[in-house]
Amino acid sequence: MNDLLFEEANMLLAYLRNEYKRIEDELSHMPSGRLTIARSRRWTKWYLRDGEKTSYLPKSESEFASIMARKRFLEAKLQDIKCEIRALTSYIQKHPTICTSCQMLEQGSLYASFLSRFSNYPTEVQQWATADYPQNDFHSESKKFKSISGNLVRSKSELMIDEALYRNGIPFHYDEIVTLPDNSTIAPDFHVYNLRKQRYQYWEHNGMMDHPDYIGRFQKKIATYTRNHILPGIDLIMTFETQNQPLDSENILQKIRLLAT
Repeated sequence: MNDLLFEEANMLLAYLRNEYKRIEDELSHMPSGRLTIARSRRWTKWYLRDGEKTSYLPKSESEFASIMARKRFLEAKLQDIKCEIRALTSYIQKHPTICTSCQMLEQGSLYASFLSRFSNYPTEVQQWATADYPQNDFHSESKKFKSISGNLVRSKSELMIDEALYRNGIPFHYDEIVTLPDNSTIAPDFHVYNLRKQRYQYWEHNGMMDHPDYIGRFQKKIATYTRNHILPGIDLIMTFETQNQPLDSENILQKIRLLAT
């Protein structure tokens, strides 16, 4: 079951429904009638059909003809969107609510000891994904949110990221203590394996960017990464939020797309 595809389908469906309403509203304010364009030898002629009446539009009515051409375009667009909505609704309704194969991989499953979530990946990645690793114990009492991955995380935003990585089969470690090339240590929120680029990367979620003290710590952490040639946009993935601009699932999915195959 492809959770990434399912979530994208839901977001696209919501967008198309809003777009459908917007186009309907615009059409409701347009003049009645339907524009027809015909070519006669070297000339292009415009006609307006309104009910049973058809009238010729002279070139002096080009502005009106432009409005009516847009009306025809929007009517066609509305039909296309209606077909898309019908197809997406059918897909979402038929999408299984239970992933049997996923359940077999869950912790506590009778099959889990025989199976690996990462059996299709290189042996090195399988070993890394399932190995024990040193975890940051700083303020461990703040890890109160239980993810479906089994991890205890510090915030609802970290919970969203953790579960998105887990659902989409991306190998990762949470809050791992990592030794960098200059022998300094750091604990990235997520140490991930990029399936698309086949390389290890770091994901930092910066959740209090409206707090001056937090920004200072953020700057020091970025300096540590860059000093070790770990650069934002290359080996370092970052998400941000403030009290007024919380992290949302669409932002997370944009990052997941960069990691998933």
